[in-house]
Amino acid sequence: MRRISEMNPHERHKAMAECMQRSLTRDAFDKIVAVEAKIHRIKLSGEKIKGQKMQGLYDYDSFKKIFPKAGFNSEFVPDDRMPNYNVQLTVDMDMYKLNIFTYRNKGCCPPFCLDVTPKECVSLSDFYNSLIKLNNLIPNMCVSSVENTIDIYCDTPADVEWLFWLLRRAVFIPYAKDATQNSIDTAEWNDKLRLSMFQHYGGDTKIYPRGNDCDKKKGKGWPLDTFNRVRLEYTPDRRMLLNKFNIDKLSDFLRDCKFQDINGMNYNFRRFEGSGNYPEYYEDDWSNYSAEDKNGNTGAFQNEYILRSVMPETKNNYRKYVVDIEDFEPLKEKLINAMKILDLEWGVLSII
Repeated sequence: MRRISEMNPHERHKAMAECMQRSLTRDAFDKIVAVEAKIHRIKLSGEKIKGQKMQGLYDYDSFKKIFPKAGFNSEFVPDDRMPNYNVQLTVDMDMYKLNIFTYRNKGCCPPFCLDVTPKECVSLSDFYNSLIKLNNLIPNMCVSSVENTIDIYCDTPADVEWLFWLLRRAVFIPYAKDATQNSIDTAEWNDKLRLSMFQHYGGDTKIYPRGNDCDKKKGKGWPLDTFNRVRLEYTPDRRMLLNKFNIDKLSDFLRDCKFQDINGMNYNFRRFEGSGNYPEYYEDDWSNYSAEDKNGNTGAFQNEYILRSVMPETKNNYRKYVVDIEDFEPLKEKLINAMKILDLEWGVLSII
């Protein structure tokens, strides 16, 4: 390796910028105190049986018998949430919150859908056991989607916010054809709230800083001083779960949630290398990632990658200049370990 004194001014500037970036990255990762994988939400649906009239089996009275505490949501507006169903029931169970959508308005839809969200303080084993009970109450339910999350906890809100911007710059989600950060608007809350610090990758993956559920301002976000983690969230739909991972019924999911199989390849940290036609990752000025998303935001590798895939001068060879960012390997290892731990615990529960 050449010494800095032997470099020309341009090389020296580039080397110092790289040194600074590596130092900032290591410092951000040193502030991580825990990484935890979770099943944050699961959506289930009633089995469609050809030639059988199902609605009478899963109407309001039927669900009231199964869940005596179920309440009718008189404010439910189908077009705002579940346009294919006319009725929503809500149930506050000990281990989870349950939303039931029934009285479908399209015959091609499942007879009902259940949205199951474990409470924040509930352990994995308690949630698993509650899903077994739910499966016994309503057999043969299909898995429509699973919201998988990985929470990266940091020491301070400032550490969380910095980690979010660092991840946003480096994350690469394979096959994502869109990467958009919601526009930032903090005027209403005097800059104490990041109302829309969500980075979306297509319709199934997003990254955002957050705090505890109890600290969230309804419809707004989390106050900055409550930030304690960055969340990575991936929600594969039924087609993906069934065709690629052979998860059809809730009973399949209970046998093996396949957390690492589903999430392991979704989060990557990439940059360009080997050609002057692409922006450098190691720069002291992040404005070199200038590709804009739909809201005019810049600074993300994913948008640079998407742009190069359609530019005439780069679309035929841009992939060969994409490399992993070595500085992110310690974080990647932490993410994989968290996935393995969840799979191991789930596997133990499935054989008890």
